[in-house]
Amino acid sequence: MNEVLWRLFIDAKIAEYYYLEYARHSSLYVFLLNALCLIASFSGIGAWFTNNLPPLQSSLLILAAQILCALQPLYPFSKRLYAANCIYGAYGDAALKAEQLFNRLLYGSLDMKMLPDQVEALQLEIASIEGKFSSASDFPQNMRFHKKAESSTTQYLNTHFNMGG
Repeated sequence: MNEVLWRLFIDAKIAEYYYLEYARHSSLYVFLLNALCLIASFSGIGAWFTNNLPPLQSSLLILAAQILCALQPLYPFSKRLYAANCIYGAYGDAALKAEQLFNRLLYGSLDMKMLPDQVEALQLEIASIEGKFSSASDFPQNMRFHKKAESSTTQYLNTHFNMGG
């Protein structure tokens, strides 16, 4: 039972860091889109004030930038950012529960009769996390993110559990 609980903890931690990487990646696209809209808006305003463009063209440039910003929630990377943040938080909570359960098991403050039920509940919770917030097609597999998540998990284990390696 210890191995099952430890594996749940490791899997939840890897998934937590994996979705953190997805959130960081998607937030970069959101940032770039916002920067593009800001530059286009200020260019339109600046061109209007300096009379480099006729007012109609300046206002169309500003309008195009504002439409891009208004449609932002419909872009796939914006949906992915929201879902990744939600999934990241849920996996973080699950990893914390697994770690607390494991610590209670190690230090003897856990009733062994209750352990299988708690482990099963945690397994069900972890298995249902991604389905709550997104579909499978929202997050294509990314091996670079997975390797980074594994590396971050190893670093976490080395820091918090003094595992070395």
